[in-house]
Parts: sequence; structure tokens; C-alpha cells
Amino acid sequence: CYRYIQLLQTTADSQVPAESHTEAAKLALVVESPQCLLLDTALPFCSFMVGERFVLPNYLSQSSVEEVQALLNEWAWLLRSHCHHSLEWFFCLLLVPKCGSQGPLPVLPCRSFCEVLRDSCWMLLDEGRLPVECHTLPDEEDDGYRCLSVIIIHRHTHTLHSVHWVSGSLPNQLMCISSIGY
Repeated sequence: CYRYIQLLQTTADSQVPAESHTEAAKLALVVESPQCLLLDTALPFCSFMVGERFVLPNYLSQSSVEEVQALLNEWAWLLRSHCHHSLEWFFCLLLVPKCGSQGPLPVLPCRSFCEVLRDSCWMLLDEGRLPVECHTLPDEEDDGYRCLSVIIIHRHTHTLHSVHWVSGSLPNQLMCISSIGY
């Protein structure tokens, strides 16, 4: 939304013909309107997403693949730390969320997913905080919003890690977690 306002303000302040104001507004709406794109570029992470369709702008307001690449590069040190087995998947859900079969309806990680990662990685984090504030993500309790969380089940001496689809059944593309790298 900021880019849209900034573009319109810049256009309105300059000496430009009225037709150009309309074109600038259309351009701003195109940039900020959710759209499904094909990920045909290898990112430094999220390689399991190459060939998939994803939504931009994403949750963190990146509106281009280049912006996503830059942010993944910025967080590469944390992702390479492997402080939690689902850290990469968490960031991929935020940065390159898959398009739904009905268009750009991305599923975000749940707040509890973020909190588990924060607790697992806190010693590595600046001021103990992830690059995204957990309280900004949906809670499992929120009515009408679907989100993904990680459940850890302890059985005897083994620990099973699985994904929990909070609203309804798990989508087909997530039935086999190993197919997306986890």
C-alpha cells in the first residue's frame, strides 16, 4: 500500500498531463494487486518451489522475485544455521506462498509455528527476535483463517515432526511433507 500511495503522491505533485495520472494509478494497482507467478528462477533457498506458482506481493510486501531473493540472501545466515528443521519452509511460506487452485489465497504459517522457531533459534537471533514478528501471524484460534503449524509428538525415544493444517484437512500438496523438502 505504501508504494501505491508514494507513486500517486509523486505523480500528483509533478507537472504531468491528466492521462498520465490515470496510467500511474493503473500501474500502481497492477504492482500491488495479488497475482500468481511462475517461480522459474532458482532462489538461494525454497528450491522445492521452482516450477510452482506463487503469490506476489507476499506477506512481507515484496512485489518482485528480486526482492524475495534479496531478503532470502539477507536471512541466509539464519537459514544455514539449521536451528529448526522447518525454518526454511517457514520463510518460504511467507516469501513465496503457493497460489491456491482458486487464485492468490496464500496460507500463512500460524503464530505458534513462528513461536516454536523463535524459541528454537533465540540464541542466534538479534535480541531474540525473528525477522518477522510472531504476533502479526494468524492464530490457530482465529475463525475463518487457515494457517499451518508444526506439531511435535514424542513417542518413546523418537520425535515425530509433522505439519498441522489448522482448518480442515491437509491439502494434497502437503500430504507428503518429504515432497516439499521436509
